[in-house]
Amino acid sequence: MSEMRKALNEYLAVRRALGFKLEKEGRLLQNFVDFLQRQEAAFITRDLAVRWAMDSPHGQPAWWASRLYMVRGFAKYRVGADPRTQIPLPGLLPPRYRRKSPYVYSDGEIGKLIGAAQQLRSPRGLRATAFSTLFGLLTVAGLRIAVQSGRHAAPQPIYLS
Repeated sequence: MSEMRKALNEYLAVRRALGFKLEKEGRLLQNFVDFLQRQEAAFITRDLAVRWAMDSPHGQPAWWASRLYMVRGFAKYRVGADPRTQIPLPGLLPPRYRRKSPYVYSDGEIGKLIGAAQQLRSPRGLRATAFSTLFGLLTVAGLRIAVQSGRHAAPQPIYLS
């Protein structure tokens, strides 16, 4: 077992003893140590940390920042034993997630939506009433429905007024 892997196991043991689960973080940091070994690096550098953080199949800036944040914690722990360790600076990969602007339905669109809902057919005959009532209640109460699309997508609100 390499010195870096031993250090990581100690770091995870200390953090877990403090009550952190570190399931995902533990797996990702194991992956980071594997990356360091493939690069034949004896210590953590900012460049290697950023390269690993951005080498992600997800390819999203917010995910890169999250990965770098995990490495930053490990590097802070590691610098005590190896002063050559470079701690990635906060904000080096800022999260760039921006919520999409909500689409606000016009009064005419709401009328068409409720009208279309009233035309729905069902074996028991309640679908049209249920959906048109739901859309009407959402509209007059100013409520919204959060719709999630994709595996890691944030809920996208639908505004009906």
